[in-house]
Amino acid sequence: MKMMMKKTNDGFYDYNRLGDLLFIFHKNHKTYFNNALAKYDLNLIQVLCIARIYNEENLNQKDLS
Repeated sequence: MKMMMKKTNDGFYDYNRLGDLLFIFHKNHKTYFNNALAKYDLNLIQVLCIARIYNEENLNQKDLS
């Protein structure tokens, strides 16, 4: 099951920019975003790590730190 994100020329759905997009969304909508993540007992760092693990084949612990 792959993420439903298609790469586009503008880069908006490019998973390589997912961290940037999550950070911007978190900055602009902090309360909403934190409440949504809290439902799953997650925080922004965990979500970014999960996204990288899901989208990259050769990943090590150093890449996540």
